[in-house]
Amino acid sequence: MTTSLTTLLLRQSEVGQRPILWGRQAAPHVGRQFDRLIERGVLVELAPATDWPVCASCECGMDARIVREINGQLRALCLLDPACDTILEPDDLRAFRIDPESLVGLIAEASGFAGPPELLAPDLWRLGRLASGRSVVVGITARALDHPGIILLLKAAGGGAPVTVAAPDPGPAIRLRFLEAGIDLVELPSALTPTAGTVDRLDPAMLEPRLVGPRLVIEQRARRASLDGCSIHLSDQLFALLLFLAQRALDGPE
Repeated sequence: MTTSLTTLLLRQSEVGQRPILWGRQAAPHVGRQFDRLIERGVLVELAPATDWPVCASCECGMDARIVREINGQLRALCLLDPACDTILEPDDLRAFRIDPESLVGLIAEASGFAGPPELLAPDLWRLGRLASGRSVVVGITARALDHPGIILLLKAAGGGAPVTVAAPDPGPAIRLRFLEAGIDLVELPSALTPTAGTVDRLDPAMLEPRLVGPRLVIEQRARRASLDGCSIHLSDQLFALLLFLAQRALDGPE
């Protein structure tokens, strides 16, 4: 199944400060939806590329391959072995700069949030509230959740309301910190659902806690646990065991 254009753009946005979508990646999605992203400033077309990555196993020592038109074909030339030349289509050389803030803004709009997203930290935006009052935050990189003071920042942005953060998986250590703080964390791709519009939208059901039973909160630094708001008194040994079991649950099956 082809990855949705929204998911592709979010994945590309994880790789650096100036994310790029290449023509070969864009090809399956070119059409009205793609043109709309250009119109809205999510994608900005750059000058066509004049070179091409070298072969993965090549020993030529070059940083890139020269692109030339030979006998009506575009070819990325391999200086060591012409048989390794790559045949290109003109659209393969197209390149588009991705504007992550505009992309998040369109996702917020499609999801029914009013007003532009509020930038909280690099790669991290608060979209607004759900009908339940829950505050929703989107991060487009895992590192966005590893800033110093991120927990305090998210709680302050929530204004006392529950908080859900949709972002790429930051790993078990950060997931545990969020669990301890009572902040719900969902993986951004799994929270998106296709629409007939320009971008995918966030599914409200995915942003609400999916636990229907008692909610356990573990505060590691305070060495305190609570069940549905009621404190649980545990010995040091039992607290260490509870923390170990929570960590194993977050890590998932091996």
